[in-house]
Amino acid sequence: MLKPEKLHGVLTTHSDTAALSKQVESLTNALQNLVTLMQKQQSNMNDLCGQLGYLNTNCQEGNSSAHETKELEHEHR
Repeated sequence: MLKPEKLHGVLTTHSDTAALSKQVESLTNALQNLVTLMQKQQSNMNDLCGQLGYLNTNCQEGNSSAHETKELEHEHR
């Protein structure tokens, strides 16, 4: 049979292990949340870059059309 001192040490170790396990679980959850947040941010950045590319294309086409319109107006004068 275990002596009281030994039993106390085992219980303390078990308690410490349980507390450590909860801390590890908490940290794991925090990291998972951080990874999810980073993935959402990356997705948002990709969407934003796509929208900027679309706007850039439209602006270039708009400038090109405006330039052609001015040339046509100039030719008709």
